[in-house]
Amino acid sequence: MICGTWQDAPELYRTYVGEPLMVCAEAVADTVGARLLRVAGYYPHTQQPAAVNAALREVWEPGQQGKPGWQGEPG
Repeated sequence: MICGTWQDAPELYRTYVGEPLMVCAEAVADTVGARLLRVAGYYPHTQQPAAVNAALREVWEPGQQGKPGWQGEPG
């Protein structure tokens, strides 16, 4: 799971949107045993595309070889 850190978001946007989304992302990742990647920004796929794409490649490439992706500890 990937979510932004929301550190540069406008204060009200971070408070009423970012903080609930970060809590939700953490809860979902914990519940399903997924790794949670926090990426700088509040639109990580557009603000940090290299980091997001690298994480997605790490998940998808092993799957193309029939192996599970994102090995290691969740979180």
